[in-house]
Amino acid sequence: MSLDEILPIHSLQYAPITHTEHSDEIIIPQQLLQKWLEHYPPNMPLLATITNLEQDIVRTVCIGSGFPSNGTERCVFVPSWILDHLGIQDPESRTLVSVAPVLTEIPKATKIVVKPLDNAGYHTDLRAAFEAYLDMFHVLQTGTTLSVPLEELGGYEVLAFVESIEPAATSRLGGEVILEFLEPDGGIPELDEMPVASHLAGTTSELNEISQASQLAEAIPEATVATVATVATVATVATVTIPSIDEKEAMRAARMKRFGPS
Repeated sequence: MSLDEILPIHSLQYAPITHTEHSDEIIIPQQLLQKWLEHYPPNMPLLATITNLEQDIVRTVCIGSGFPSNGTERCVFVPSWILDHLGIQDPESRTLVSVAPVLTEIPKATKIVVKPLDNAGYHTDLRAAFEAYLDMFHVLQTGTTLSVPLEELGGYEVLAFVESIEPAATSRLGGEVILEFLEPDGGIPELDEMPVASHLAGTTSELNEISQASQLAEAIPEATVATVATVATVATVATVTIPSIDEKEAMRAARMKRFGPS
């Protein structure tokens, strides 16, 4: 029996229950969640795949909660960044995707190599910012572009490209992991070379729009074709501790109980 479902996909902003954009958690119909729960092995994280049928792009995500679909269109709600990575530009589109539970074990990440695409972050506590950001993620894939808010810069979001993950391109997150930061193209600028005034001249939303428009257009293509030699150029290496896989599941279950239907 196939457990795949073909559903329209929408942005979380249209979801009937509150959920955070800064995570890899999606919301699916409650009836579908109950159906899948019968097939997940004991202690298996509630992971799923979403496939853009038009472009054959696949993302592995986590099921955050279900919602009652009685009188509501059956669909799947996802954070905006997942829509972007699936190649869906219009959050109001009715693009059909295939969703399916992940019933096989995914290895735990031991090392993540990232390349910030905005050098503003190199003179802040990147380790702490990434540790806090990844707390809400259960699984990570190579080629993902993260948007990490930096409190030291008033919430300004630095884009960072995930160059590689060990031991597998798609790995679960939990516990200790080595986090390696690559140097930006041209090296790390000295502090007095940083265009501080320009970063603080606009609102956070304006700055983030500038970053996404310029950095994604110019830096991602270069990062995508980075060679092994590029990966050897390390700016910072740190071991971070994020909640264990069991702790993440406990937090996710608590959110499901809080926001899910009674």
